[in-house]
Amino acid sequence: MSKKNEPIKVYWSPTEVDGLRWSLLYEEPANILKEITPRKNLDVNYDSYLFCPSYKAIASNTFSLIAPMRSEFVYQENFPGEQPYLEFPGRSGLGGSINKQPTLNGSPLINVAMNWFFFCEEPLEMEITPPYLHKTESSQYGAIVPGRVDIGQWFRSMNVEFQLWEDETELKIEAGQPIAYVRFLTDRPVELVRFTMTEKLEELAMACITMPSTFGLLKSLQERYDRFNKTKTGSLVMKNIQENLT
Repeated sequence: MSKKNEPIKVYWSPTEVDGLRWSLLYEEPANILKEITPRKNLDVNYDSYLFCPSYKAIASNTFSLIAPMRSEFVYQENFPGEQPYLEFPGRSGLGGSINKQPTLNGSPLINVAMNWFFFCEEPLEMEITPPYLHKTESSQYGAIVPGRVDIGQWFRSMNVEFQLWEDETELKIEAGQPIAYVRFLTDRPVELVRFTMTEKLEELAMACITMPSTFGLLKSLQERYDRFNKTKTGSLVMKNIQENLT
């Protein structure tokens, strides 16, 4: 098998939610190409975007991160200068927090209490984006903040932070719908392998998270990757993952 056709393994794990290990909240990320293909119009052959190389290049290695339960959030402010807070109208649902001031005036940022770790033994860029091919409840209220990172040269959790639409104060997420997509920027097929987080892995992740405050704020991604590689942190991460496959 040529390297181009050889699957690339991506190791993934849920992380703690509000201090607890809610592994039951996390379904296997779903490949969107496999999700959509059963709905294809059988009367259309090659005149279909499902056969288009440019579409397949995106969809083949894009996966949905699924919401496990219906969740509602209401952004509240008291008086000017006081910390805003969240209310949770539903009887059950995911937790959330407000970790930052709004980047855009009138558009609150809500951090949903679900986080994923993804790691690869070799350099591999991964994007997190809104779920643009699904009609979701959450898209009526806002969209997640997108980003890109090389998961072979960095190790930290992918959090889900929604930026609400202008003047919106509510966020609703429906069970079974994608919260976000993750896309792996490779032509090779992606094989997802689940592992269990440990205290040691959390220590290594925390070192990555706190690195900017230690070595200087606003460090570029490449500077962070260089330190990650020079210290052989990736080898330590991989050793601990291999010992904790599920």
